Amino acid sequence: MKGQCARVSSINDKSDWKNVRKAMSVINFNDDDVEELLSIVASVLHLGNVQFASDEQGNVQVTTENQIKYLARLLSVDSTLLRESLIHKKIIAKGEEFCINYCNEKLQQLFIELTLKSEQDEYESEGIAWEPVQYFNNKIICDLVEEKFKGIISILDEECLRPGDATDMTFLEKLEETVKNHPHFVTHKLGDQKTRKCLGRDEFRLLHYAGEVNYSVVGFLDKNNDLLFRNLKEVMCDSGNPIVHQCFDRSELTDKKRPETAATQFKNSLAKLMEILMSKEPSYVRCIKPNDAKQAARFDEVLIRHQVKYLGLIENVRVRRAGFAYRRKYEFFLQRYKSLCPETWPNWDGRAMDGVAVLVKSLGYKPEEYKMGRTKIFIRFPKTLFATEDALEVRKQSIATFLQSRWRGYHQRQKFLHMKHSAIKIQSWWRGTVDRRKAAKRKWAVSVIRSVLDKSWPVPPPSLREASELLREMCMKNMVWKYCRRISPEWKQQLEQKVVASEIFKDKKDNYPQSVPRLFINTRLGISVSSLSDNLFVIHVKCEDNKQKLFVILESEIVISTTPIRTSRRLLFTNGSLYNRTCLH
Repeated sequence: MKGQCARVSSINDKSDWKNVRKAMSVINFNDDDVEELLSIVASVLHLGNVQFASDEQGNVQVTTENQIKYLARLLSVDSTLLRESLIHKKIIAKGEEFCINYCNEKLQQLFIELTLKSEQDEYESEGIAWEPVQYFNNKIICDLVEEKFKGIISILDEECLRPGDATDMTFLEKLEETVKNHPHFVTHKLGDQKTRKCLGRDEFRLLHYAGEVNYSVVGFLDKNNDLLFRNLKEVMCDSGNPIVHQCFDRSELTDKKRPETAATQFKNSLAKLMEILMSKEPSYVRCIKPNDAKQAARFDEVLIRHQVKYLGLIENVRVRRAGFAYRRKYEFFLQRYKSLCPETWPNWDGRAMDGVAVLVKSLGYKPEEYKMGRTKIFIRFPKTLFATEDALEVRKQSIATFLQSRWRGYHQRQKFLHMKHSAIKIQSWWRGTVDRRKAAKRKWAVSVIRSVLDKSWPVPPPSLREASELLREMCMKNMVWKYCRRISPEWKQQLEQKVVASEIFKDKKDNYPQSVPRLFINTRLGISVSSLSDNLFVIHVKCEDNKQKLFVILESEIVISTTPIRTSRRLLFTNGSLYNRTCLH
């Protein structure tokens, strides 16, 4: 494209080589693939160093035999065949910015069909009514280049194949005659005065989707006829390099038809590429180059605007603005936002479409903000979606709090159960320990009692019978004395009281056996002795042996009679007797 110039930047071959090798390893090129690919690149470089000269008879000869040897080794072909193929046919290694722009037009057309056009088609298939957006469809330019019998490529092939003296200028005249009325085609002859000033007589101009481009017809016919002849194909088919061998099909050598021109081959290859791409679901990533100097934090506004315009992003933005900014399957939308509505949370049992309708009603969507399609929901304004996302973020906090509380409750319950289990284990161990101690103590008591109550004694000889009786009596007294020494005063008092109680109540009281294990206590009054000074008194009783005994009243009860004369009666219980005391009031 005219008006553009290249910037000179520094080149670091060592760094670039490292980057290339790293890139090959990233896309899983193994060492053999890299070696074969580099051999092809090196062969192209060495091919440029091959020199030719004419001999005395005017025939072409190769003057650089070493280069032929290098090429043969790099391409894994026979050096003699390679030399013969080079000196009998000449390869024109030129190319033209026309095929490239044609390819860009086809890719842009694919982009339009798969994105912009499919955008509107989706609304129609979902039953969404809206006003279509007008956008530039570059099919008219593609037809100008590739249409049969009237396209530029067809006219170029016709000029290359027709008999007679065909030249580049006759090709241009044929273009002017055939497509002179096309709105995207102009030449020096067909243009106005202003156009003729910037357009040469051997040029034609095409109005691409990305802008106007001038093409010079000089060399068009030669380049279109630039064929790779059979002798070179035969050499390449015999190559030992797998990549080269794959690029040249031997079946083409048996084809007797005239080889297709370069433009036709390119058009057919591009058509196959379009078929492959149309059968896929591609995702586009549009890269914007901020500047030509590869500098960070530098943005060339003119360059960026140029790229945005020629990448077709303007049409895409226009369609997005006129249409709906967001669309999703009902299942996805309901799954993501169902927590925002009590009726759809935590689960919705009906159809996803009905659940979404309930959800958007709960969210307060206005009718102009969304549309319900057959399988998707369409949201027109980004702010509507942003508000929904904000509500979801707030809701996530409450859900997180709820989950945290449930987890903490579960964690604390598990901790409590663990502590309970541990406490039960400790309690069972301690009870076992206490019971074992009690069992050991009982066992010891039984052994002691058994030893005391055991009246067995060895039978002595008749001569020692008297001494044996004395020893037996002494042994029993010793055992009793040892046992009594170990008894504490409190326990001795208990035993004395138990003996007295046994003499009084044994075989005379039904529940006496149940009361034997219970210990005696000094008093059963629930208040302190100092507050019972009025109820406690000491009496002296004269017994049969003329000795007085001191009795301390342990319990008393005041009984008030119902007679006209008020009296109080005190029932006094001691450890020896029951006394009745009457007081007048």
